[in-house]
Amino acid sequence: MNVIHHQDLETARQMLADIIDQPPLSIPLDADVFNFPAWDSLVHVRILLAIEAKTGRLLDSDLISNLKSLQDVAEALNHH
Repeated sequence: MNVIHHQDLETARQMLADIIDQPPLSIPLDADVFNFPAWDSLVHVRILLAIEAKTGRLLDSDLISNLKSLQDVAEALNHH
């Protein structure tokens, strides 16, 4: 597992906040598909599209199927 820096988590949190139209501080840094009710299937697709737009690359199927947490989003944004 790669080390996730606080700034990377904040960037991911801001992205999710923009998608769900909520303040970033309302999203816990440990948010994931299991413990954050606003992270539904539509939000998940929007996260995937936002990562692709920000990184300029298509996500592979392994990343798509394993992306389940804010930390995963931060890692995907950081490795482009």
